[in-house]
Amino acid sequence: MLMLAAVVVEEQLKLPRQTAVLALGTIAWIVGAISVFFPHLNEEIDFFSGQVMMPIGGILIAVFAGWVAPRETMRAELSGLNDTLFNAWRFIVRYMAPLLVGGVLILGVSARF
Repeated sequence: MLMLAAVVVEEQLKLPRQTAVLALGTIAWIVGAISVFFPHLNEEIDFFSGQVMMPIGGILIAVFAGWVAPRETMRAELSGLNDTLFNAWRFIVRYMAPLLVGGVLILGVSARF
């Protein structure tokens, strides 16, 4: 996995491969050392990503699919659904999903504090 990132860094920053690998390896080592010396930091990162960022991402996807993306585009993507099911899906994505996922966000954050 390091080599894939090293190739990207090598191409984007025009660095020699050895320098890119050394820099990325050093960064990975530092991040690992921080997590060893500050184990509670892993819990904070886990909480933030799982209880905050994932619900926010779900809300944003629902808002985009329900309100921003053109109806024709969504209809083409869901061509296997009949009109009744598509309209039900659209209602759920536009109104219910953001509210329910917002509730998950609020409950997850409030349980932490």
